[in-house]
Amino acid sequence: MMQDKFETLREEVIIPDIVMLKANDAFHMIRQEEKMNKIRKKTDTPKKSGSVKSQIRIKRIIILAAVLTFALGTVGFAYYVKWSRGLENSLHTTEEIKAQAIETKLADFPEQSVTINGVTVTAKQSIVDSSFAYLAFEVKGYDPPQGAEPGFDGVGVTVDGQSVNMCASFYDGVVAGEDGRPVYEDGTPLQSDENGNTISRYIAEDGTLEYQISLALVYENDTFIGKPVHVVLKDLGIYTGKAMPVAADVEGEWVFDWTLQGSDAIYKTELNEKLEGTDVTVIGVEVSPISLKAIFDAPRVTVTEQGMDENGESFDYETYVEPPSLAGVKMKDGSFYPYLFMGPGRFGYEDENSDIYREMFAIDRILDVSQVEALLFRKDSTGSTEGTAIEDRYYIVNIR
Repeated sequence: MMQDKFETLREEVIIPDIVMLKANDAFHMIRQEEKMNKIRKKTDTPKKSGSVKSQIRIKRIIILAAVLTFALGTVGFAYYVKWSRGLENSLHTTEEIKAQAIETKLADFPEQSVTINGVTVTAKQSIVDSSFAYLAFEVKGYDPPQGAEPGFDGVGVTVDGQSVNMCASFYDGVVAGEDGRPVYEDGTPLQSDENGNTISRYIAEDGTLEYQISLALVYENDTFIGKPVHVVLKDLGIYTGKAMPVAADVEGEWVFDWTLQGSDAIYKTELNEKLEGTDVTVIGVEVSPISLKAIFDAPRVTVTEQGMDENGESFDYETYVEPPSLAGVKMKDGSFYPYLFMGPGRFGYEDENSDIYREMFAIDRILDVSQVEALLFRKDSTGSTEGTAIEDRYYIVNIR
């Protein structure tokens, strides 16, 4: 039976519920078509022997092919094109999230490779919304010494020919746990060497490394989506901690060019939610699959703090008290994700005279925007987690 064959396929490839629902709908249509053909066979003018049966078989084959094409086409990359190890783990993905990310073009797979002096670097994957982008590069053929931190001596990125805000490093196998504390990607606690330094896990099981670049727009009203990106990675080696940060073991320039795909799915709304016990009002929010933004009306409060100059001499300076920081989200199913910051981001007042404060940053998971019910703002600016109830630690601002 066709359904049995599909179930066999399903056992070999775990297909997300969203795909199975559509596939099952198609099978329902097939069954209905079979019933109608049986009725027609009894009532229609007789045709050549086997013609109706052949037509049914052809229709079933065509529809089955369409179902399988859809199922594998929608989730094929999620299962047959390997996701970046770092993005898959750092963004806390599930198979359903990965399938949805591909369908919405949030995730893309450039698969461009450049080999220099025996080291192959592949532009493996991107995760992109309008304001932020994660780029992942697989590095094959380089084996850094145990305990050493690999790095490129030079990294250059432009988008549409323009400079962007960026940070970059090799993925070390460490991610944020559900409580915001760092753990290894398999959920196990971090380990330290004899000097008390965290033992990193740069090398994957297949012997590859992964280099990650995070990008943020310089101008808020611009977009990454559909723009050409140019990446240059120069001279691969290890960090020495001295004046020359990277001692190059492999010299060369790995150069990549492609057009960024991405998702512009975003939820925006205006609010007038005063945070209890403060003079701060949340007046707007934006939620995308990989970033959060909040806009505050926050009358300035001046404070004096102490700094230190290059000679080690202390000095006083004036600054402003920042409003309660945006921390995470509450979902419609009641779950909370209060430790979402991964960066990069932007924070600050619009100008020297304005009381409008904006905060936006990239987050460490992929959200289903339609399921976000509220945003969380820290009550304690120091980041303290005192208090067992979530309400004791965060202002919960409903956005729907």
